[in-house]
Amino acid sequence: MATACSETPDPNFCGDAVVGDEEECDDGNQDDNDACPSTCRIATCGDGHLRIGVEQCDDGNEIADDGCGNDCQSPRCGDGILQPGEECDDANVLGTDACLPTCVAATCGDGFVQDGEGCDDANFSSADACTNECMLARCGDGFVQVGVEACDDGSAESDGGCTSACRLATCGDGVLHPGEECDDANLANDDDCLTTCLESSCGDGFVQEGEACDDGNTIDTDACTTSCTLATCGDGLLWAGVEACDGTPDCTDECRWATCGDGETQPPEECDDGNADNWDDCLDSCLFSRCGDGFVQGAEECDDGNDDEHDACLGNCLMASCGDGVLRPWLEECDDGNDVDDDGCTIDCKLPFCGDGILQANEQCDDGNGFDHDACTNSCALAFCGDGLLWVGVEECDDGNGLPGDGCSETCVEECLDGDANVAWNGKCYSLFESPLTWFAARTQCSASGGHLASILSLSENTILLDLLTSGAWIGLNDIADEGDFEWDLGEEGSVPLAGFTFFEPGEPNGDDCVRMSSIDGAWADRACNTVLPYVCERPFP
Repeated sequence: MATACSETPDPNFCGDAVVGDEEECDDGNQDDNDACPSTCRIATCGDGHLRIGVEQCDDGNEIADDGCGNDCQSPRCGDGILQPGEECDDANVLGTDACLPTCVAATCGDGFVQDGEGCDDANFSSADACTNECMLARCGDGFVQVGVEACDDGSAESDGGCTSACRLATCGDGVLHPGEECDDANLANDDDCLTTCLESSCGDGFVQEGEACDDGNTIDTDACTTSCTLATCGDGLLWAGVEACDGTPDCTDECRWATCGDGETQPPEECDDGNADNWDDCLDSCLFSRCGDGFVQGAEECDDGNDDEHDACLGNCLMASCGDGVLRPWLEECDDGNDVDDDGCTIDCKLPFCGDGILQANEQCDDGNGFDHDACTNSCALAFCGDGLLWVGVEECDDGNGLPGDGCSETCVEECLDGDANVAWNGKCYSLFESPLTWFAARTQCSASGGHLASILSLSENTILLDLLTSGAWIGLNDIADEGDFEWDLGEEGSVPLAGFTFFEPGEPNGDDCVRMSSIDGAWADRACNTVLPYVCERPFP
């Protein structure tokens, strides 16, 4: 019999997933990028194999500046190793030393203030707070700082177009420049030097010492003469718009032409009192006042300037009046010349009408108040039951038909007739509605009719309601808000807790929320609120 020949496996065979005594590791694969490469030696930086997720590079040498560092990391600015493309690398993030965080050598204009620089704003403008020489801008450096300096000629003198304060030379800066007569550096125009840097003089528009006025013009006929004196009557200069004349023989001492109203009576004037008042003895036409001149004087009641006896003012200057027997349609509706009020023309010359408060022959009454609900209507007829007008305080209702059974009786008393069956008791009207509704719908219907679901506070009231019922019906009792705490729903008036009188059936309430009243014995029982039942409404009555 032949015997099978077998060979003993090499325990140090790399790749068999068994770590031999000559191997550091053996993961059973040939992947050189994991923790155990195909050499069965634990992966290390510098072994020439890139370990994924751990090393960024591995070139298998100890040269640091060849694109892969000795820590197997890719080269970067700030690693302290000068790589191609870097001007420097000092391994820090300071921007104030000789090497910037970008591995560029520090220079003026790089945005970092280095030793010897006053500033560095990273631009090449000398018109801001930092010049392109990295020096702080200042007046006198020869550069105009925008928004701060108006000019900068690099000089400390103020006799050019730019002052030593880097301001453009202007009138008012206190320095006498060509074209200026003076410059006193103030805003006063009442001294020897104006704000225009001209010496003051009469006619410059500013009042100086020795001048009464100065209007800045060469007109001699206004309020200020060309000699800077105030215009006056008698100065021989005609003040336009104020004086009629000045210095001529026919000119008064007030510089007015002689005329009606100057206070001197001259032919053909009857009088001249020197005023424009037409209510004294002398009119502004220089005629004596009289009845008919159109102006009311002295004992005159009126004066319309005519002799028409049919207007508001008579020819004797007395006022036309109601009762004089003359009709003036624009003033009066009538005028019968007497003081009788009920003859077709009232004593205030008005035509009579219903509502004027005066009883005429064709009126039953006239209280003149415009109120239709008292003893006298707006048609001046006496109020009565059945006229369709509610007589307040006397009638409860008035539907104008004189029929009972429609809510308002033939004697104008309210009737309790809202529902299918009704009863009035103790100042309330109770109405049974037999069309079944849920408790909530019944509540809404009762509120719409001015009341609420019935609330029962005594056995007598319970008995009254029992007589209405033909089957069980909803009443206002419920414990919807809080189980077990029953309350009477009063519609718009809210609710009140159940207290005092109760009439629940034995075993009731039993956990439902809305209460119905039995038509058999009037007892109460709670039922589901969405059950549809007849219901009883209650409202005040009458």
